[in-house]
Amino acid sequence: MTGYICLSTGVILLALAVADFLRTTISLGGLGPVSSRVTEPLWRIGRSATLFCERRFDLSIRGAVGPTVLSALGATWILLHLAAYTLIYLGGASLVSSETGAPATLVQVVAFSGSALSTLGASTVQPTNGWWDILSMIAAVNGMVVLTLSVSFVLNIIHSTTTARQWAVRYNALQGLSGRDRLEGLVSLGPDLCGIVVDLTASPLTGVFVPDDPEMSFPKAVRDLIEELEDQAFATCPPASFEAGLAQLRLGIRLLGRHALGAAAKSDVEAARSWAQDHALT
Repeated sequence: MTGYICLSTGVILLALAVADFLRTTISLGGLGPVSSRVTEPLWRIGRSATLFCERRFDLSIRGAVGPTVLSALGATWILLHLAAYTLIYLGGASLVSSETGAPATLVQVVAFSGSALSTLGASTVQPTNGWWDILSMIAAVNGMVVLTLSVSFVLNIIHSTTTARQWAVRYNALQGLSGRDRLEGLVSLGPDLCGIVVDLTASPLTGVFVPDDPEMSFPKAVRDLIEELEDQAFATCPPASFEAGLAQLRLGIRLLGRHALGAAAKSDVEAARSWAQDHALT
């Protein structure tokens, strides 16, 4: 009975780990259920700790928040897969000592599961039959996929973060302009804003990487842009040549509030403003 419970629990846990991992890394639809429950509380803790350190000790730890959240998520995926395969192996007479033939201990089962996932293949125990050996092969392929997609996932987040910071710098560079020159500069930012929002929709974790320099802060730039678009100067009909660019800016803001946040009780613009205020850390 105990073996059946371990096997069933391991299969369910493995299915959950794989589904969450694939949803987060390649679905382009945001975070999976486990990933969101890991990263969102960590972001809240990191945000509070950052503001506390800056106010109390005049010490900035902004650069540590993003890597910490991302590392915790990676560790969660590894632990979920390791626990799942360990439970599956414990569900039957799966592993024996290579030297004595005695049933493997819990520590040996954990070590073998980790070795299989890491594709190292080095262990003091061995499978008892071909079916358990096939499971070892599946675990190795599973581990290789997790490693490969995790690296791609991290690289995509770094690229998206860099692009968002470049956009913020371009927006802040327009602060000294006014009138038609400023309007022309703003509308040129519309296509890039839409692209960044699409990246944020695919992975909201880009928002947890907060720069020390406010001139590179994408959330702060978004907050300022929303206020600027609501200014009376933009309420009047703009020149026809600028209408398309302003429409892209407004669409980017609405998409940010609608998809990257998932806030149902607010308008899209207010949701985007709330996200920007929360992630700007001001």
